[in-house]
Amino acid sequence: MKKRCFAALLALALLAGCGQTSPAPSASSAPSDSGAPATPEEPVVHVHTDYSALEDPEPGQPDVGDRWYEDYQSVLQPRDDYGDLIPFPGARTYYPDPWNGETYECSNLYGLMTVDGKVVLDPVYVSISNTAWTDDALDTHYWPVWQLGSGRGWGEDLAEIYAFAARDGSWVTDFIYLGWTDLDGQILAGTEDALHLLDPDTGEVLRVWDLAGFGLSGEDFSWNSWEVTESSQMTPWGLMIDYEMVPVEGGWSSEGINFLDLETGVRTRISEEEWNDYFNQRFTGRSGWWEVRLQNGEATVSYGSGQHTEPRASFPAEGLPDDAIGYVDSLWERFVIFQSYTEEPWCAVYTLDGEAVVPVQQGQVSQLTDYTAGPGQPAYFAVNVLGEDHTVIWNEQGEEVFSIPEEEPWLLRYGDLVQVDYDSPTIEAERSARVGFYRLDTGACVFYRNLGIGD
Repeated sequence: MKKRCFAALLALALLAGCGQTSPAPSASSAPSDSGAPATPEEPVVHVHTDYSALEDPEPGQPDVGDRWYEDYQSVLQPRDDYGDLIPFPGARTYYPDPWNGETYECSNLYGLMTVDGKVVLDPVYVSISNTAWTDDALDTHYWPVWQLGSGRGWGEDLAEIYAFAARDGSWVTDFIYLGWTDLDGQILAGTEDALHLLDPDTGEVLRVWDLAGFGLSGEDFSWNSWEVTESSQMTPWGLMIDYEMVPVEGGWSSEGINFLDLETGVRTRISEEEWNDYFNQRFTGRSGWWEVRLQNGEATVSYGSGQHTEPRASFPAEGLPDDAIGYVDSLWERFVIFQSYTEEPWCAVYTLDGEAVVPVQQGQVSQLTDYTAGPGQPAYFAVNVLGEDHTVIWNEQGEEVFSIPEEEPWLLRYGDLVQVDYDSPTIEAERSARVGFYRLDTGACVFYRNLGIGD
């Protein structure tokens, strides 16, 4: 883990000059020609890599895709006519392992493209991620916002600094944020010296809290802790500052959790036991679960709530072994997915009415879901066929749409597209790594890149 983190750390350092900068913290909605590189607060590491120990990668298929701009784009130029933008891994960076100097580590760099494969931002960022918040019912809501991660040097932790951009590229902020959480459905993001409340629809800074007035700085917040991103909308103590952990023999121990009330400035410290009691109370109001049983080729599906369970469906599932585990999908709640986890696995997908979507076969099945799009999207499933060197994409009508010439590719769905990473843990394969984006309804390739040394 240390080795891979260090590789990512070096990638962050090399990207110190890739962020947008401007004197104001507001979101920009018009193209800017400045593009001045940020001045890192910590030393930037320049790495010279000797590739002579690595053989040339085998060539893949020709690249597919187009460009919105002819010139190289290292900053996102805000426009209102891109449509939805999708992150893509478009380059790889390699470094000698600092611990042994003999092996190599790698890291992806990401850019943004339109849904028809036109690059609007070249791969310069170390991360591009969804942003979301969880309400008191534990339901997740996605903002129409990308979090862009760039590098700014290094320290004791991975030094990543963030900006936010509309999913359609209509606005983008400066790279000044250390992390974020939510406050009443808005983005609450921290800088070195302030907290900004951002409108997720426009990027506008709605309110600013000066941290010096609370005797704090942005570095005091544990922004990388998931508890921080979950806490502000659900605690009576306010925004979590940090979750203090200290090393003890055999692991870690909590010394307490600190909170800040943004309206009164009151800081509160509670124990880990108090926090766990409060956090676990959030689950008590949730009810309802699906139960799937398979016996002698007959599947039964029930729905439970409180102390009551009622049958919802029963249908034949002949050919599946009794040890196959069944579950109802969490997004649509219309499909029953079966998978056995033996050396020679079996799988199948049915509707709750018992109609076969993916017929019983040997292999591994997964649903392709873009949770940001909600349950209105059509359903697709991927099957890694046992003993074959390809993966088959099925639609919800029970039709094979297309095959991917890879036995176990890494798949990620963005709306009507699926990202396919043709990859391997070996350095030789990493050098010749490939990524493609395909339309789920036709299998047409809209974007393809060969990611070799030097990209």
